[in-house]
Amino acid sequence: MEIEEFVPVKKDLTKKIYLLRFIIILLMIITLIIAYLIIKNKKGYKLNLVGENEVSIHINEEYNDPGCEVLDNDGYITEIKPKIKNDLDNKKVGTYKMTCTYKKLSKTRYIHVLPNE
Repeated sequence: MEIEEFVPVKKDLTKKIYLLRFIIILLMIITLIIAYLIIKNKKGYKLNLVGENEVSIHINEEYNDPGCEVLDNDGYITEIKPKIKNDLDNKKVGTYKMTCTYKKLSKTRYIHVLPNE
């Protein structure tokens, strides 16, 4: 039975392998940090109605809608002014909509006009 001779790996090759592993791990960490920062800083907006989702008034009663606000991804009110569409006719009994939109976001408030008692 012949015994094979153990040939040690050259030290230079071992150092290069460890250096390559270190660089790969470092690049992975940098990639994760960049991905986190991109996601964190992405502007995701939220649309909120100011006041109630449903409001009741009587015929001929004046109604001033408080509107809505656009919040940034940290929950702070922005200076952005959303579009508001309101089909309210306070001279006729019925249910009307006030729709607030910003980009693909939309919120609706229902305004019920009731008869005078």
